[in-house]
Amino acid sequence: MNIGIICAMDIEKDAFLSLFDHVDTIHKGPLTVYQVGHHQHHIYVVKSGIGKVNAAYVAGYFFEHFNIDACLNTGISGGISVALGDVIIGTETAYFDVDVTAFSYAYGQVPELPPSFKADERLLSKTLNLAAANQCLSGVLTSGDQFVTSLKVLMPIMKAYPNI
Repeated sequence: MNIGIICAMDIEKDAFLSLFDHVDTIHKGPLTVYQVGHHQHHIYVVKSGIGKVNAAYVAGYFFEHFNIDACLNTGISGGISVALGDVIIGTETAYFDVDVTAFSYAYGQVPELPPSFKADERLLSKTLNLAAANQCLSGVLTSGDQFVTSLKVLMPIMKAYPNI
């Protein structure tokens, strides 16, 4: 299986790559891709930079150039009712910084797209089985192009998504 892993920052990428004894570096186009092997899998890792647009660019790049079977977006994030170091598995993801409700869409819904995006059931099932043994949390995630650092910004998000 070919797996693409998107990391927003070097600290995330470096932490993952430090788990492997051998890492190959591939310079293909504008990005540096790091390749590692794990059992029969080929894992490709790229630092995307922060933000949804950067992550989407790298996901498209993976599918175009590396015949990716699965793409994972990993990283450091905030949370509600979680502790530092908790690992959270996203079962579903929604935007918290999109508002076109004036056009009869749900809060967070991009026109002509679903209100949220469910994780791939096959990968989610496998991940949750592994997560259960490691005391990981799972649930709905929200994403936006800002770091939420105040209750003033957080409260409307929690109102729109009471189950995050």
